[in-house]
Amino acid sequence: MAVAPGATAQNFYWTVSSSSTNALSNSGSVGAGPSVFAGNLYLWLYCDGSGLGMAAAEMDVVELRGSGAPMGFEPLNGVLNAGTATELLLSVGGCPSGGLLAGVFAVGGDAFLPDIEICLVPSAANNRNITVACGGLGYNNVTIGFAKTGGAGCVGSGCFDVVTDNSWGKVKALFR
Repeated sequence: MAVAPGATAQNFYWTVSSSSTNALSNSGSVGAGPSVFAGNLYLWLYCDGSGLGMAAAEMDVVELRGSGAPMGFEPLNGVLNAGTATELLLSVGGCPSGGLLAGVFAVGGDAFLPDIEICLVPSAANNRNITVACGGLGYNNVTIGFAKTGGAGCVGSGCFDVVTDNSWGKVKALFR
């Protein structure tokens, strides 16, 4: 598989959210699960900068802080996972291009997790965090993880740039 050269504007954008209806709910309480002892976090293909749609994706899921590492992953909406809950190897038919709820992670219940930060990172197997577009080219993933406290976890770049007090001047400069 070839990786598209200089594909920075053509990235695929993935998020981990506490909501099954909002891909950008990336901080706060863990989503309700089947009991008070279990919670859910959701994996979303948020948008596709390639315009070609997704065929497959590879990435790992790590817990940077807390004690809520995913105990399971259930693919949704036609997505298949040949990997594990923390080593995702996803495929899907139909070339979806965004707004796809790709699956749900089983984590500890919100009341039992004082803090948790989950991130999508390059695969330990081959150091890739990519999505293969329909047509066969691989594109880099830009990701936002989930953090219970302290704002959205593991913020990438691209359409996820966050405006802070330190970056406000750069935003204003765009309109001068």
